[in-house]
Amino acid sequence: MTGRVFSVQPFCVDDGPGIRTTVYLKGCNMRCPWCHNPEGISPLIEVSYIESRCENCGRCAAVCEAHTSKNGRHAFDRDRCSCGGRDVAVCPSGALAAVGADLEAIDVIREVARDRRFFDRSGGGMTVTGGEPTMQPEFLRELLALAKAEDIHSCIETNGAGAREDYRAILGLTDLFLVDYKLTDEAQHAAVTGMPSAVVLENIAFLCDSGADVVLRCPVIPGVNDVEDHFRAIAELTKRLPVGGFEIMPYHPLGSSKARRLGKDGPSPYRAPDRETVERWRAEILSMGGREWGRGL
Repeated sequence: MTGRVFSVQPFCVDDGPGIRTTVYLKGCNMRCPWCHNPEGISPLIEVSYIESRCENCGRCAAVCEAHTSKNGRHAFDRDRCSCGGRDVAVCPSGALAAVGADLEAIDVIREVARDRRFFDRSGGGMTVTGGEPTMQPEFLRELLALAKAEDIHSCIETNGAGAREDYRAILGLTDLFLVDYKLTDEAQHAAVTGMPSAVVLENIAFLCDSGADVVLRCPVIPGVNDVEDHFRAIAELTKRLPVGGFEIMPYHPLGSSKARRLGKDGPSPYRAPDRETVERWRAEILSMGGREWGRGL
């Protein structure tokens, strides 16, 4: 079984309990403007360009018309690129890099299993994220089944907007579902993410009713959802549903530089909160009766 992966990252401590190896799949059905993994949105293999590494050697221009030199500086017109990765192959400095590769599930699990000693010592395992992992449902199921066969603890990080049948298919293979709860206002959710909030809430309830272990991962973006109504909704969900609790995921700007390398958006309009602000958000949710998840390490 082959899937499209853009990274396999070992020694992650923010993607579930313990020390984890995180597998990032390409493709997402949401378009959150604060996304910290913009390279996971498109299902296609993309080309990242880091200008500071470019030697302006002209090798890429020799194999692809999308690359030119203007006033002594390299220019990359992505819309004209049709060379199938030959520009990346000839780049001597790493300024051009392919983002995404088609990998066999068994090869991914072999790479994950190299970190078993860290999993065993910390209570960690494998986390599959993206992008949105349910956009590759067959490959996701194969990864989880192979992890189960290897006795590796498995999490998926999902936006909750996958197809119900795809969640049902992995219930017995997934040890923990980390489900994003992004916005409370229905109209705002649809306008900002491109998907309705109702399907997310329905899938969270479905997972809980099915006996799955669920944690609410709550990205908080200053100026977008750092408001009392949203914090109260988070607290109420942890009281009403048998979830493990909430976890605040404060905005950070790392996705902005990655987006620029892909020729996407410019500077982010959002600002990363300081530690005191994050603690105030957390305290507010707790004061409303919210239950916090303790990740553990």
